[in-house]
Amino acid sequence: MILAWVFSLLVLLSSLLASIERMSALEVVGVNTLVDAQARFILAENKVSGCESDLANLLIQQNPACDIFAAGKQRWIIANKEVPYLEVLVSLDPKTGATHRLHWRQDFE
Repeated sequence: MILAWVFSLLVLLSSLLASIERMSALEVVGVNTLVDAQARFILAENKVSGCESDLANLLIQQNPACDIFAAGKQRWIIANKEVPYLEVLVSLDPKTGATHRLHWRQDFE
């Protein structure tokens, strides 16, 4: 009887260890996914910021690094071309060439 009780405790502990292993593996995958997504988002934000700061010159170019669309009087939508897709609405001051960010969003497919 005692032997059956000890055996059941060992089986219970081994199943507990297997569950902890699975949970920790899922946590590692989740953290790696989060780090990768953050790195991609920062890269996309840097590209959009670069296009935003050089908007006056990009309007003249044929193939800019970002997609640029007119959105009204002195307002432009700047979007990057890779995942994650970021769209930024900026106002361009024609006298100074400075841009002011009015709105941004992440575009999901």
